[in-house]
Amino acid sequence: MSDNREGKSVLTLKNVTKRFSGLVAVNDLSLDMKERTIHALIGPNGAGKSTAINMITGLLPLTEGEIYHEGTKISGMSAHQIAQTRCSRTFQNLKLYRSMTVKEMGLDECLAKDNEIVWHWLTPGQEARLKARDASVYILSANGVSETGEIVNIDGTGNRLAASLFGPKRVFYVVGRNKIEPDLPAAMKRARNVAAAKNALRLQTKTPCAADGGKQCYECTSPERICCATVILERPCQGMEVEIIFIDEDLGF
Repeated sequence: MSDNREGKSVLTLKNVTKRFSGLVAVNDLSLDMKERTIHALIGPNGAGKSTAINMITGLLPLTEGEIYHEGTKISGMSAHQIAQTRCSRTFQNLKLYRSMTVKEMGLDECLAKDNEIVWHWLTPGQEARLKARDASVYILSANGVSETGEIVNIDGTGNRLAASLFGPKRVFYVVGRNKIEPDLPAAMKRARNVAAAKNALRLQTKTPCAADGGKQCYECTSPERICCATVILERPCQGMEVEIIFIDEDLGF
């Protein structure tokens, strides 16, 4: 809905269409939002509301059409470029993985001001893990990153790996410089012998690596082993937006 006061155009969509293979999610959408007006995008589940918002803010590319913000064409720009024009969106909820990197940076305190946060440090257990599947944004770190482009993560329960591959609309990796290795074998070695071993020590698991002070992985069969599954991400999975943010300092394990 909108009130009747009109000024200059703030946001204009011209024949905007989004197709996913054979599925038409948004079809020939046109609208013109004026300053000093309030609008609402209303429709049932699957109507294309989120898809339209994601196209406006650069999270999804348009199949057809054009979008203008205060007279500037923003369709074709990246999300961060559009945000710099003061056009952006917020998300319904965020999922933060229980990582030392996230904890050390204090991301939970910063993001909790304007978002619903689901975080293992605050809400341990199965419920928090399951909520990750419905999160709009998933934030985690990496156990190892290679200069050739692969991201390596190891997990005990698998929820972190699963959410990084499927479910959330956007995934952000926040990675300290200490996680970077020259190639994939070195990143794999670091993930297992540095990250997993030190995390086992931190969590006080009954494993050989923890008993040895977190010096290395022993390929144990302990039921408390936290390196049960490994994911090597070479490219973002289809339908997911993935960004890697590198921090020029040592963060986490």
